[in-house]
Amino acid sequence: APVSESKTVAYKIVRGDEGATLEKVSVPAAKEKSPAVAALNYMATMEDSPFPKGTRALTVTFADDLATVDFNKSLKEFEGGDEKEALMLNAITATLGQFPN
Repeated sequence: APVSESKTVAYKIVRGDEGATLEKVSVPAAKEKSPAVAALNYMATMEDSPFPKGTRALTVTFADDLATVDFNKSLKEFEGGDEKEALMLNAITATLGQFPN
C-alpha cells in the first residue's frame, strides 16, 4: 500500500556476521516536489548509503508499472562487486516500490 510522505522509507547498508543487508530508515518530509526523488536523495546522503558518493536523483517518472530514474553522473562512479550492486538495485527498487504509479 502506498505510504504518505511522513512515512516514506529508504534503505541503508548494514554489515553483520551474515554479510551485508539493507535496513529501513525513515525519511524526513520531502523538500523536493517528488517524494520519490526526495527518498532516493536522502538515501544517497546517508553514511551507509548503497550509492556512490555524490549521487543525486534528478527525476523519477512512473508509467505503466515502470519507474525510470535519471541520476547524475556520480552513479557511474560505482565501485563494488556483485553484492554491492545487488544491494544498490534492491534499495532503489524497494524505495520506489512504496510509491503509487
